Amino acid sequence: MNYCPGKFSAAMRECASTDNEQNVITLATDAGEITFKQIAGLIARRVVCWKKPGDRVARGERIGLVRFGSRADLWLPRDSELQVKVGDHVAGGSSVVAYGRRAQNPHNLALRQRKRLRKRISPRRRNEPNG
Repeated sequence: MNYCPGKFSAAMRECASTDNEQNVITLATDAGEITFKQIAGLIARRVVCWKKPGDRVARGERIGLVRFGSRADLWLPRDSELQVKVGDHVAGGSSVVAYGRRAQNPHNLALRQRKRLRKRISPRRRNEPNG
């Protein structure tokens, strides 16, 4: 985690991502690095992170908060499979934003397992009678 002091302009402004006070947090995961920023805004002027460098984070665990008028930016690995689109409402600790790799998406994992199973069963065995 890296704390960066800064201004307190409206968090919705593009320059807030570089100019405003913020915490930058990078997580090392099996799917790759995930980085996000807690960016302080004009009204509440406060972002809080409860974790320290080296702490473990569980999936869905809340690690801090952004006060009213603040925002969070999120960077995911390039091969992430997004589950949300612009305008969707997401809630911390419960919304699935993306799957790290296609194999982690339960739907895609089930498809891959079925394909592997089909490859293991030779065509000759499928047509043989039981017994």
